[in-house]
Amino acid sequence: MNLWEGLLFAIAALVAVRVLVGMMRRREESIVQEVQAQVDAHIEREKEAKKKKKRAVSR
Repeated sequence: MNLWEGLLFAIAALVAVRVLVGMMRRREESIVQEVQAQVDAHIEREKEAKKKKKRAVSR
């Protein structure tokens, strides 16, 4: 492999790694958003359940 082939290979490898890192970051962000939405929904359901329980006890 001559100098130019090695240089092109190194550049291609760098670009590939950068693309993969970008894809992994986007995937991580989407997973975090999904989990946060599920946690928020769970917290909201717990609040509603406590409200219902409190209303039932006070009647």
